[in-house]
Amino acid sequence: MKPLFALLLMFPLIAFSQQKLNSRPGTILWRITPPGKEASYIIGTNHVYSGALIDSFPLFHQIAERAECIIVEAGENALPKDALAMPPSKAPFRELFDTAGYRRVDALVREMGIPGLEEVEKSGLPVQGLYMMMAGWMVHMRTGKPEGLANIDGYVMQQAAKRNLPLISLDSGFTFKVGKSGFSDAQTVAVKLGELAAEWESGKSPAALDERYVKGDIDYKLGESARSVATDRSDNTFFERNAYWLPQLRRAFGAQRCLVAVGYGHLMYREGILAMLAREGYRVEPVQWTERLQ
Repeated sequence: MKPLFALLLMFPLIAFSQQKLNSRPGTILWRITPPGKEASYIIGTNHVYSGALIDSFPLFHQIAERAECIIVEAGENALPKDALAMPPSKAPFRELFDTAGYRRVDALVREMGIPGLEEVEKSGLPVQGLYMMMAGWMVHMRTGKPEGLANIDGYVMQQAAKRNLPLISLDSGFTFKVGKSGFSDAQTVAVKLGELAAEWESGKSPAALDERYVKGDIDYKLGESARSVATDRSDNTFFERNAYWLPQLRRAFGAQRCLVAVGYGHLMYREGILAMLAREGYRVEPVQWTERLQ
């Protein structure tokens, strides 16, 4: 009888750990419920997209109103003014970009009213800072409103100040480093800058996944391993950051109701935040913006 009783006690944990996650739920919002605790919520963000998107949903304001803490990746990902906090690359800009990428980014920088990439480099602004500045400018140009400069991460972060809530920065203490073969975070950002500039040059939307992202049309690939598509750079900025964040999220979710905003890429794959939390016994559920809190 005792073994059966023990098995019954373990059933909720077994049910949690064996839940099957939907990889295409049609949303960027997820509810995370620790066993025996109240639910927290995670928004998978697009760092280039305006906070005006989630501001339009009543559910966002309901979640923010009941939250007891706000969690973001890091200040440098939330507000352009903090981008200087990221470590600068020692490599000259011309070594970070390929020829076409340098030309496109230089042209876009000039369109922004800056004399060119050489002047940006002389100013000491790291390429990560340039990315945040350029992304903010694109959002501003798209919306035509100064408040459009706050991306989704920044908009969520603003809720902490607005509602007098504690703000947790997941990257606090994390060391960004060059990968094993020398493919650095700065080089990765330079590639993304080139892609943004190419889209802008061709007249396309400046955020590569704008339309699909707005519709929540994201394949989270929760049953697949990211290691099959990982670059050397991913070891640090994906696997290691997710693993670094997990204990902090555990502590926060166990103590209070939280609103979390991290890039949706960190929610993808078996090594992502959603799958890791599910394996640890958290109930992980997609939430549609049309729902209402009970």
